[in-house]
Amino acid sequence: MHLLLTNDDGIDADGLRFLARALGQTHRVTVVAPSGERSASGHSITLTRPLLADPKTIPGAQLAWSVDGTPADCVKLALDVLMADRDKPELVISGINHGSNLGRDVFYSGTVAAAIEASFLGCAAVAVSQGRPSRAGLQWGSQFIAWWLGHDFVPPPPGVVYNINLPAYRGRAPERVVPAPLGRRVYRNEFQSEPGPDGRVMWWLGGQPMDHGETPDSDVAVVSAGHVAITPLRFEVTAFDQLVHLREVNLDGMATAPSDSLPGRRGEVDRDPQ
Repeated sequence: MHLLLTNDDGIDADGLRFLARALGQTHRVTVVAPSGERSASGHSITLTRPLLADPKTIPGAQLAWSVDGTPADCVKLALDVLMADRDKPELVISGINHGSNLGRDVFYSGTVAAAIEASFLGCAAVAVSQGRPSRAGLQWGSQFIAWWLGHDFVPPPPGVVYNINLPAYRGRAPERVVPAPLGRRVYRNEFQSEPGPDGRVMWWLGGQPMDHGETPDSDVAVVSAGHVAITPLRFEVTAFDQLVHLREVNLDGMATAPSDSLPGRRGEVDRDPQ
């Protein structure tokens, strides 16, 4: 199988390197990953500057590029440019992320966003993360993914990605893979301040998850119990049940016409919104 690997921890991260080495033994592996850490970058893409892609040597990968952009940038560039003249991958794997992506984490995660971007572009994709990662844990996780692809793996259908969360590895491998819905995973936001070089206050965001109130079948609960959680994610987000409560409005009666232009800098050229 031809696999494309990416992540949001950067191309030198252990999770990606162990995964490439494990999968490269039985699959053809291409790596396109960010040049540095892009954790919690969500589904952002780079529009205000050009991207740079540098060839790299990654054990287990036949080809590899380091891209100075986001995880979603990497997938776009990989599938539309860097691999355009080659056969497309049969599966895109984003990870193994250093830290879990459970519950509402998926809306912030660059790891999950890379998998979703791949699905947007027509490729089957999975995101893989591990809580409290260690080298031994990431090595086991890589071996698990390699085993899974050769045994029980069924690719997600179009419009769906698999979000895989591995529990923290404590010397004993999990015994079960459990399908699970997303949990809540609410964080207690904690901001720490420190003086900046120009005299202004700088704020660092941190905080611990508050996992009380999780249902016993959620991905949060499954991983807390020491199992591997697999959650199929669909990115159709329209609230169809609410469309019936909204009504069409005729705007002919608006009294004020919009101005011809918005205030701006002299010589500024209007651009179509993205």
